[in-house]
Amino acid sequence: MIRSLALIAALACATLAYAANSGPVDPKHVEAVEGDTIDVGPDVVRFRLVGFDTPASGSGAKCTAERERGNEAKRKLQQLVAGGDLNLQRVDCACARGTEGTAACNQGRFCGVLKAGGKDVADIMIEAGLAEKYICGRDTCPAPKNWCPAAAPKDP
Repeated sequence: MIRSLALIAALACATLAYAANSGPVDPKHVEAVEGDTIDVGPDVVRFRLVGFDTPASGSGAKCTAERERGNEAKRKLQQLVAGGDLNLQRVDCACARGTEGTAACNQGRFCGVLKAGGKDVADIMIEAGLAEKYICGRDTCPAPKNWCPAAAPKDP
């Protein structure tokens, strides 16, 4: 019983560390969810990477073209994660005070800067043509880009 409680406490501390601090991250504990979103840690803390925006690869995609480009961005982020030498820094999200980490802020995601090999993943993704610069203000973010070409049929 005491061992179980100690294990639970250790896992909780590790999860909080991912959400509160910055530092090296083991690539085995990082999963690319989208081209700009990662899950980190054994208890899964979700981060929206800041400074860039990628097309959606999942159900959030508004058309086939967006989904395809989103899948490319996700694959690139997976490659960067697999390459290791990762450093994650948690940063404040552009949300109302007290809402960070809740559904009222950034869909429950924390915000972070991920570096791979010492280089900001935002810069890598933008240089690869898989993302666009996306800079939020203190409390709000600009409207996201419409990644669907004007003539593209919309997904149902």
